[in-house]
Amino acid sequence: MRKIKVLCPKASQWAIANDFIIYPVTKDNINYNIIVEKGVKKVMIEKTYDKKSIHEGIADVYNKLYKKHNTK
Repeated sequence: MRKIKVLCPKASQWAIANDFIIYPVTKDNINYNIIVEKGVKKVMIEKTYDKKSIHEGIADVYNKLYKKHNTK
């Protein structure tokens, strides 16, 4: 059985409080990319995901942002 990554509540609360917007985009409804926005800056994550793995990719982005900005 595959272990599913869960979105960390601290990471998502931190991202929302710091004005990060993270969401999936698709052109063909098969392959998905993740967009990260903060203010007028917008970055697309190059890695592509499918319908079954996009939620894990979004959780990874939230966790990476949180760890990057909250490590001492």
